[in-house]
Amino acid sequence: MNKNNFLLSIILLLAICNVALLFFLLKKPKERLDHDRPKNVIIEKLHFDQNQIVDYQKMIDQHRIDVKKNDSKILELKNELYQLLLEDQPSTKSDSIALEIGKIQQEIETIHFRHFQDIKKLCKPEQVGDFQALAKDLTKIFNHKKVMENQKR
Repeated sequence: MNKNNFLLSIILLLAICNVALLFFLLKKPKERLDHDRPKNVIIEKLHFDQNQIVDYQKMIDQHRIDVKKNDSKILELKNELYQLLLEDQPSTKSDSIALEIGKIQQEIETIHFRHFQDIKKLCKPEQVGDFQALAKDLTKIFNHKKVMENQKR
């Protein structure tokens, strides 16, 4: 193979890599936008009117703030926990940190539960039956791993 053919092959390979990179970069934002999927499913299944949607969005905003605050605490504790790996002597402190992480995770689950209680309160009497049907599917709707798998298909 002469020098020109070799250079042409390299250029062609780089061009293919660039096209593949662009494809994956352009595809990725769609996955990020899907965080509104559960919200849209709830709005649709409960047949919310415009006023309910506005109130629901306010609830979502506060819910995300509350969960993010607790997620940050968990992250800090995990960092503290994993720093214990750098010590030569085993530490019993890891158990207390793990328990604290568990308490915060429990608080997050309580925040989620209260959020859905608030959604139920937002429903009009004729929407309560729809909410009860929705409640049976909440774990499916909010299973982020399953959502991501379905996007890949």
